[in-house]
Amino acid sequence: MNEANNIVSGWMRMAGMSTRRGEIGNLIGRYEGIGEGTLGGKTLVLSSHLDTVRDAGKYDGILGVMVALACVQQLHNRGERPPFSIEVVAFADEEGLRFGTTFLGSSAYAGAFDRKRLDLQDRDGVTLFEAVRAFGGDPFALEVSGRDPTDLVGYCEVHIEQGPVLEDVGLPVGVVTAINGQSRIRVGFRGKPATPGRCRWR
Repeated sequence: MNEANNIVSGWMRMAGMSTRRGEIGNLIGRYEGIGEGTLGGKTLVLSSHLDTVRDAGKYDGILGVMVALACVQQLHNRGERPPFSIEVVAFADEEGLRFGTTFLGSSAYAGAFDRKRLDLQDRDGVTLFEAVRAFGGDPFALEVSGRDPTDLVGYCEVHIEQGPVLEDVGLPVGVVTAINGQSRIRVGFRGKPATPGRCRWR
């Protein structure tokens, strides 16, 4: 994650953005607006994530970060500043492969981080608390380091379609109006075979 953040933060700076990293590892690039009119002092957030699930393809997550970065790069190349600022946010650990949870980066950014998650352990017994600290973040700040929403113009995320619907109907793009929430549970079954076609579970 450090390596990916370092590469992308370099691209952000080339596009005229200042960069910072959140306590959980979110990479945030900011392109300042001119601050005039009713949108002065407001911010548009363009975001996605840099991590992906295994075998999800090279565009999963990162496409949204790169499209946002390309948009800001075009503004910078033309010397243009919008009437509001733009934040390009690359969320950390949205897919939850290491700790078996999801939306760690976005929950911290939105101020909705649950501190009970700090006790989660990876397969090597390393807790999320320890991982955040090793990454240079402050685990105790995650609950209070969320972004103030009062200045937001809006939020937009470009993502690959994770299904064949657009391809089937011949459309190049779709606009999503709602997303599914995710829950993950671990269930174990122990049993022994009984008569054919039947099992006895306990």
